[in-house]
Amino acid sequence: MVVTEHMPPFQIIDDNPKRPIEGYSVDILRTTLKQAHIDYSIMPMTWERAYSLGQKKPNTIILSMVRKPEREKMFHWLIKLSKTKSSLWGYQSDQQPLTSLNEITDEIIAVSRNDHHQLMLKKYTNLTEKNFIYTRSKEQAIALVTKHRAQYFLGNELILNWRLKLAQLERTDIVKIFEFPQVENEIYIAASLETSPRIRNKIKKAYAKLQVNGEIKTIADKWFKP
Repeated sequence: MVVTEHMPPFQIIDDNPKRPIEGYSVDILRTTLKQAHIDYSIMPMTWERAYSLGQKKPNTIILSMVRKPEREKMFHWLIKLSKTKSSLWGYQSDQQPLTSLNEITDEIIAVSRNDHHQLMLKKYTNLTEKNFIYTRSKEQAIALVTKHRAQYFLGNELILNWRLKLAQLERTDIVKIFEFPQVENEIYIAASLETSPRIRNKIKKAYAKLQVNGEIKTIADKWFKP
């Protein structure tokens, strides 16, 4: 079983259930599992539920999860997809000068539960539960900021631009407060700890073969070339 959230361009999940799930990581997964001769089903869901199932259910693959030290021993890390950087974002008309999260006092940050940004925020001792509104998706976090119910959310610029485009929201209203220069997020296709070693090895070998024959580069060019 493959579990995933809406996270464009890695996974694009449309409201229309008849439309197939697409995206960069989806193409990588489908091509790799076809090469490995592994049957599968993809189940779209909230990130919180996907993260939970990935910890509990054997033979479960999670698409596009950020690899963090806190998560290292919780999953098998199969395929490295990309590197991204995180930034703090806000609504243009609400902004006061801010150079660090250490300067936040009463402001509210909208954050998805069990998102890797939640792990980042734990490092700031000035932030407590009063500073957070928890959401089921990044789209909800963005909506809270645009409705002035929260001042900030965290996200990657590439993924944010895709989210706003698909949600038909104006990019000009959302401004970058600052980028975290020392934080680089590695995004992986991961598997639950009780995933069969045979399955894991077949996936890794199939992906390596696709790298050699150029199919992985072709998929990357499809999604990331200007």
